[in-house]
Order: sequence, then C-alpha cells, then structure tokens
Amino acid sequence: MRVIRTSAAESQAEKIFERARATAADRGIDVETEWKCGRPRDVIVNYLHENLIDQLVLGSHNRGAISRLVLGSVAETVVRRSPVPVTVIRERPSERN
Repeated sequence: MRVIRTSAAESQAEKIFERARATAADRGIDVETEWKCGRPRDVIVNYLHENLIDQLVLGSHNRGAISRLVLGSVAETVVRRSPVPVTVIRERPSERN
C-alpha cells in the first residue's frame, strides 16, 4: 500500500482539477471540484447522500473479473450503492498503462 502525504495528495489533486476545470471551461461548462480523503467508494457514496447531486459520471479502469475479485471495483460498488443515476465511462485500451 502506497501512502501519500496529505499535502502531496492535495497538490496532485489540484493539478488534476485545474486541467478538468480548464477543459470544461473551454466547452462552456462550469465545474465545481472538491477533494476528499478516504476509501473512494465510501467517500463517493457518502458525498452523493449528503449533497444535491442529480447524476454521477464516474471513470473506470475496466479491470477484468479476476482483478475485481482481488481488488474490488469502486465503480461497481458505487453503482450498486448510489442514490442517483451513475454513468460509468470506461478507459480506452490505448490509455492503459
């Protein structure tokens, strides 16, 4: 398990958010970003329950069945537990590491 210091994680998240906001702004879309710490599936589902969210769009690494059994699937868990509709966007094979 890799542990990231909070300040380093916040800095990395802010860089990602800056790119996302710029991409959205280029398309005339207003985006709000928020950084949270914790188990992604729990943090996402709790956020959906605590805020007025209409729909969630969530990226997926598109791992195979064996990886899901070992690692679990954030997207799969969020889809099952979400109080709102979820659209899952799969990673293109050419984008994988």
